[in-house]
Amino acid sequence: MSYHKKKKKHGSFDPNAPVRVRMPRTDKREVLGIIIEHYGTKLLVECMDGYTRLCRVPGKIRYKLRVKPGDVILVQKWPIQENEKGDYLYKYRPNQINILRRKGLLTTESEEKEKSESSTPTSEAPEKETETSSEDALKEEESSSEKSEKSETDEGNSADA
Repeated sequence: MSYHKKKKKHGSFDPNAPVRVRMPRTDKREVLGIIIEHYGTKLLVECMDGYTRLCRVPGKIRYKLRVKPGDVILVQKWPIQENEKGDYLYKYRPNQINILRRKGLLTTESEEKEKSESSTPTSEAPEKETETSSEDALKEEESSSEKSEKSETDEGNSADA
């Protein structure tokens, strides 16, 4: 019997190895996006610049592509109709998505809602301010009505004299 050395599996994961993430390049009109729908050779993508684009999958990647709704991809905008159409370039892996989130390049709707809620204070102080402002408004109305009553009585007294 001959001895066969076991071969290492390719693509073994090393958690201590540095992770390189492909960043979107603005000079090449690249933007991050999240897949909404998959239409075979086309993808409907919600991009981070606020537009929803219909993205074409180039032929060299078409049959190797394994994506599903919710995946984060890199989109290259078309020179014509750049707010409506684009090309699929790259699919990010989960560990790369975490890095993009840490760098602030990728935000989801739930994160945006949390930021907007945290920016508006939810403490008791704003409620007290609204109460005091409504009380001030009532006092102003009372004082203006008293002034109008006094002016009416003054006009009536001057007419009698």
